[in-house]
Amino acid sequence: MKPFHISVYTAPERGFFTNSLLIEGPTDALLIDAQFLKSDARKVADIIRASHKNLVMIFITHGHPDHYMGLETLLQSFGTAVPTTTRLISDQIRFSSRQYIDQYKPVFKSDLSDNAVVPAVLPSTTILFEGQELRVIELGPGESAQNAALFLPSQKTLIAGDAVYNKVHLWLTEDNAEGWIRNIQALKEIRGVTTVYPGHGEPGGTELFDEMLRYLKTFIDVCGNATSKDTAFAEMASLFPEYRLPVFLELSLSTRMELPAPK
Repeated sequence: MKPFHISVYTAPERGFFTNSLLIEGPTDALLIDAQFLKSDARKVADIIRASHKNLVMIFITHGHPDHYMGLETLLQSFGTAVPTTTRLISDQIRFSSRQYIDQYKPVFKSDLSDNAVVPAVLPSTTILFEGQELRVIELGPGESAQNAALFLPSQKTLIAGDAVYNKVHLWLTEDNAEGWIRNIQALKEIRGVTTVYPGHGEPGGTELFDEMLRYLKTFIDVCGNATSKDTAFAEMASLFPEYRLPVFLELSLSTRMELPAPK
């Protein structure tokens, strides 16, 4: 069976380097994550049109707006595609999207949709696409309140969503580094993975899991020992000099160091 072709669109820094992935079969296509801004969603739409494939589904990996706010723009061009996700993520988007829109609309103005599309709930933990089963991996709280990944067994490929980053500072503003570690450990247990597509950053192999664990454990240690947020920022920046989006680190440190230590 011919392997699926997977292409990646990465937003510029203004869109937080968010990845959208297009999985192409012989006839149909499946999109993973829909971007944040209209301008980036339009570029994803151009890639879909250029594939000459029928977009049947848009799967959303979690409830952060940089992965679903582009749905409205995409559905204007691909109205028969079904936006979908797990029940918990769908609920999260329904309950939190208005808060995100109110927060980011003054910054991004007309480039951010006025309304969020709430994805439908998947009926099972498998997606049948072009005759092959894709496994939906539901993960607990970590980067977001609820997270999901997709595993393509035939290609030994894991589409990790924001459970995995690569050379981008982690978004730890929900103060759950410990839960994120548990999610990475769960992903490491999936047998047969050789390729990992992160939610932010370039694809790689399973070494991305170990790098994620190194970052998360270092972050916990640095926050526990630093005398100030500034010294913690300087130490993390020196330990991870190639990492982009230092604003993520700054916000994450503010959250971690201004709240009581997790039990």
